[in-house]
Amino acid sequence: MDAFLASVAQLNDADQRAFLYSDLERQKLDNPEGYAEAVGFWAQLLVRACQRGLLSSSPAPAPAHAGDLPSVLTVDRRRLAQRLAFRGDTPMGLDAVLAELQGNGSLCAANDFFAPPALLQRLARWVAQRLLQPQPQTWQPPLLVATAAVREAAARVVEAHRARAAACPLADIMSVDEFRRAYANALSTGSTPPDDAAMSLVDAHILIRHLVDHRLAATSAQLSAVQLSAEQPQSSPQALARAALVKFAYPSSSSSSLQQSPLAVTETDYATYQVMCTHRALSAQVAALETRIADLDAEARQALRRQQRPVAAARLRLKHHIETSILTKRIAALETVDRVV
Repeated sequence: MDAFLASVAQLNDADQRAFLYSDLERQKLDNPEGYAEAVGFWAQLLVRACQRGLLSSSPAPAPAHAGDLPSVLTVDRRRLAQRLAFRGDTPMGLDAVLAELQGNGSLCAANDFFAPPALLQRLARWVAQRLLQPQPQTWQPPLLVATAAVREAAARVVEAHRARAAACPLADIMSVDEFRRAYANALSTGSTPPDDAAMSLVDAHILIRHLVDHRLAATSAQLSAVQLSAEQPQSSPQALARAALVKFAYPSSSSSSLQQSPLAVTETDYATYQVMCTHRALSAQVAALETRIADLDAEARQALRRQQRPVAAARLRLKHHIETSILTKRIAALETVDRVV
């Protein structure tokens, strides 16, 4: 975070930083132009920091070898001021900035994102934010969704999916865990994540909900902000992720056809996905058996060079057993599944 803040020119100027880090609520009436400029500055900075994963509930970078990437679609408002402290200064006006960004839709509470309030409720909230004096609040939703970042990421996911589906027509159906790994690159705005990295479960649920709302996908999961609550990391969204399926709209589908036929995960989709899982499992088993056969052959040759004939004979017997009794059956089963696919 320090390196990111140091790259922002305005924060390296002591006078500008003093104003931007001041209590902006006091500037709202006395200096409306300066207030609007400060809000615009913080809006851009928060989005940029969010897209770098610096404002999530776990902003530390993921290990290079495995693990979830930090969320790049959410802002955790808890300890936000401490995270944005720079050169001994702590921003004092973030509550006013967040209220403005929630008012114009740049940020959205996770609860509202997953269960948007009714029109009259939204209108009443907007009127209260604009016309009434702000009242002290004892609780604020800790997790805010960056709506512009969600739209950009969703567009990249759809583009990546179309390329993936062109190579594999059955790629339209996947688990949430597969979704997280297949499209982790779509969330990256900087360096490419490692191959085994997965987008955070928070970001996956947000993106899936956005795709569902725009009729670009369907899911069997009941996604809600409760599952994303940073207050309850021990609650088991992983169990839901393993059980849920995501179904993309076919890339060739026109918007009119999507309106006519509802997109939903069906029993046929579950059966298709099961066949796909079986195909992947058999393919992995065949590859592993072929590797084992090659290793046994190499071990047998090495044993013969060392004049260890009993060892070589044992390796060859095992190799023959795998080839005739196991590998042939796996290949036959894989060919059967291939015909079904």
